[in-house]
Formats: sequence, structure tokens, C-alpha cells
Amino acid sequence: MTPVQISPYIEINADEPEKKPGTCHISPAAIAIIQATGITLALLGVGSFLFAATFKETFLPLLLIITGVATYIFGDILQEPTTLAPLSIESPFSVIDSSKTIEVQASNRLKIRADFLEANLPNPPLFIGKSPFVSTEMVEHLMRNKKDLALGIKYAPGDKITNMEGALHTFIAPVGPILMSGDFRWEGVTVGKAFEANVVRPMILSATIQPDFELETVIIPIVKMGEVAVEGVPLSDEEMNHLLHTVDRSNPEERAAYDEQLRKHMIYHLTQDHRLPASSEMHTRNSRNPEYAQAFLSVSVEFDQAKYIRDVVKDIFVRVRGSKSESAVSMEVLLNLFIQQLRSELKVLNQNLSQGYVYTISPPAIFTTYIGGDAFLLNRLQAFAFKYLVGMEPELFTNLQRLAFNDYQDKQMIDLYKTVFQNTDVQVMAFKDLYDESGYVGPEGLALVLHNNSDAFGQNIEFEGASSMDGLIGSVSNAACLLRRDRPDLVDNVL
Repeated sequence: MTPVQISPYIEINADEPEKKPGTCHISPAAIAIIQATGITLALLGVGSFLFAATFKETFLPLLLIITGVATYIFGDILQEPTTLAPLSIESPFSVIDSSKTIEVQASNRLKIRADFLEANLPNPPLFIGKSPFVSTEMVEHLMRNKKDLALGIKYAPGDKITNMEGALHTFIAPVGPILMSGDFRWEGVTVGKAFEANVVRPMILSATIQPDFELETVIIPIVKMGEVAVEGVPLSDEEMNHLLHTVDRSNPEERAAYDEQLRKHMIYHLTQDHRLPASSEMHTRNSRNPEYAQAFLSVSVEFDQAKYIRDVVKDIFVRVRGSKSESAVSMEVLLNLFIQQLRSELKVLNQNLSQGYVYTISPPAIFTTYIGGDAFLLNRLQAFAFKYLVGMEPELFTNLQRLAFNDYQDKQMIDLYKTVFQNTDVQVMAFKDLYDESGYVGPEGLALVLHNNSDAFGQNIEFEGASSMDGLIGSVSNAACLLRRDRPDLVDNVL
């Protein structure tokens, strides 16, 4: 069985069927042994009773019969789960209240990244969600083998992470607690103010990466229609791990063949028909320009039922312009990409933040170069994915209290998200309303969840200056400690 650590102290067996909380389950083999013992005792009692000569001699046989019958009945009772008092196990993240600052006792001042690295404070390990088609060994490879910085580049000769491995990183969600030394936010430049030395605000960092359209080498190959259809081919975890450890990434032909296998693996899992059609199969009536696609998605978010959402986009393709040419991309793959990513992330957040949390979205335009140059289309696809999960998997949202969207470029999204969550207790708000001149003014008792808006290839949060959301968070927090690639417990908690 596969042990999975769900907290620093608790392990479960991932291969066992899920059991209801608050119940005690006895194995069928144990019940069979108990009932067989009961039958044996009863039969011995009956036999002894038949040969008993006096009343005194019948006492022991009668006792055997009664004991045997009672034992058999007890075994029958055990076939039903026995209700127990529920066991409450709190996550180490559940104490985080981002509405309050705290003072940290440290031997040095805590202001910038170098201070936190020097202080060597206790840092709870990450919890990492993942899609089922990403092996745990691939998760560790992606978390440990990034290069120091990746600014405007993806795979380069000598790197350990290939472009399609980088695409797979989209489907893992590393989440953990951080301490920020000020109420800073990224608005093209750093805004906000620092706290006094050693005063910090606790919050949650989601290092889930952005769907990467900055270049045409990462997500574009799994969504773009070409002259030939691509038939998806799934890889088992064992096959993925074998390829991961044996491929020679320095050999261009071998690396290209490996990336193609990973590409087909993702296409298999992101399409209903397990294939990406050729451009010649695209019907004109199912082709949309970006503006039409955005309007189509906006209307669909408002009116379509969750259970039909995947069917709505199944055969729809969007013509998007990259830096040099126009491409047709599959809305089905794009939507399922967001569904998979959000499911992995929300699973971790919901399990670990029982106090409730504020989920924030700040769309980065930098990763949209090859899908139109702005985030409008991706924003609506993400909202559509939220709507699907709210309708089909509501258990993912039991601890989500607020969704705060940064609408500085896309004003319509607040209303769309209000539609998505209209039948829930989740309140939708503008990201800017979480702050005023004094700093963070979010709701009391809840954890604030920030995204560092990174890609799969560089450890920017550990090395970049405050020139992006990723660099800003890394520069004024202990996030670099949380995500250090050499942490022994970096991937201990993969869910």
C-alpha cells in the first residue's frame, strides 16, 4: 500500500478504499473467524449435551451453546460499521488568521528574504495536491529541479525540466503558510508598506503555476490544432517514472520523443475522446474569434448548468494570435486544464483551512502572449471551471468564505463570479477592497491565500527581486524557506 502523509504526524494508506469518518470498520476475514468460533462452540455444546447423564453434566454444554450463539450474533453485528465519537485532527494551517499581525522572536531582524533565510525559523512543510495522471516521482522532480531563475525562458540546454514536464507542473498545487513583513501587493510596481522589524502577517501561499502561454513551447502544444490529429496515449505511473529517470535530456531527439509522449499523455486525460482533432476536422460553425469566445463563455457562465459545461465546449475552437501567426486552440482542453488545476488546489485548501479562507485571483498578462496577449479568455475559462466544480463537486468549497478577484483590467469578472457562487455562501469581492491606506483589512478569522504567479522552470521566488508578483512575495517573506529545493520534507505531503 502507498503511505500518504496528511500531516507531519499522520499517515493514511492511499490504496485503501475511503471510509466514512466517525466509523469503525472490521475486516470480513476477522468477522468470519469470530462467527466460525461461535459455531464451533455451539456444536461442541450440543454434542456434550446429548451425552450428558445428569443435570449437573448439562451445565457446561449449555454454557458452550449460549456462548457460541452469542459469539455468532456478535460477529453479525460487527458487519455493520460501528459509530464512534469523531476524531478531530486539525491541520497546522488551521490556526492562521491573516487579519492579525504577529511578532516573531528571532535572533535577527526579519524584513527581507535574506533575513528569513538566516533566521532559520521552523517552517511547516508544504501540502501538495496533484492530478491523478501525474506521478509522485514527477512531482518531486518538478519541485526539486528548477533552475535558479527563468525570466522569459523555458527549457534551455542543460536544464533538468523539459517543456512538457513544465506543462505537467500545471497539474500540481503546492500550498503552505508564509510570513510577510509588510502589506505589499503588485500593481505593475510594488505598493504597500513594511511593518516594524519582526512583525509579520501570516497567510497561505499557493505556488500553483499559471497556464503558460508566454512562449509557444509549453501549453500551446497540448491545445493547438495542427495538420494531423493527435491521438492521446496514457502513461501509467510506472511508465512515467521510467521515462523520467532514463531520458537523456541533453539529446535533442530523445528529449523531443519524451516530450511527445508526455504531450499525448496529457491530451488523453484532457479530452473526452482522448484526442486532439486536426485543423481539417474543425467545422466553421464551431470556430470562434477571441471576442466571440469571451462573450460565449460569459453567457454560458450565467445560464448553463454545471453538468453540461464540458459538453458545451467539447467541439469549440478559438482562433488566437500569437506573436507571429494565428492558431486554433481547443476550448475543451483549456477548460479541463483549469478544472484539473483547481480541483488539486481546492482539495488541499479545503482540507487544511477549516477556519475558512479568502481565495485571491490576480491574472498575470505575462503568460498570455501566445493566446491573445491578455487574460480575458483565460479569466472566463477559469470562472467556467469554477462553475463546473461548484455544481459537481461542492465538497471542495465548504471552507471557502471569500473570493477576491483583481479586476484592474477585466471589470466584468466580479459579476461573473457572483453568478458562479450565487447559490452558495461564498462572497465575491474586488481584490482592492482587501486593502486600504492602513494595509490589509480582510475579514477576521480567515486565512488569506495568495498566488505567486510563477511558471514551472525557475525558482524565482528564491532569487528574483521585487520585479513581479513572484519576486515581490519572495523578497519580503519566508516563502523561499518554504519552497527550498533541498528541503528533506519538500514533498512529504503529496495528496
